[in-house]
Amino acid sequence: MKTVDAGQFAANMNQYLKDSLSEPIVVTQEGKPCAVVHGVQYDDEQLQLINSHDFWSMIRKRREQPTIPWQTAKRQLQ
Repeated sequence: MKTVDAGQFAANMNQYLKDSLSEPIVVTQEGKPCAVVHGVQYDDEQLQLINSHDFWSMIRKRREQPTIPWQTAKRQLQ
């Protein structure tokens, strides 16, 4: 993960955007993190899900449900 000051990020934005495809870029102001830039290599459907309130609500609800041991899941899939 690379950390860069906002002024430096603005002055070299194109390079940092390219860099963000291989690692997150933390942008700071006055030494404190204010943004994280992640490169995007997704298709349209994935981008819609990333920004979907309904999708993330469903994920949160599923995570609250009880889980089963891996061996049990494996047997059920065979």
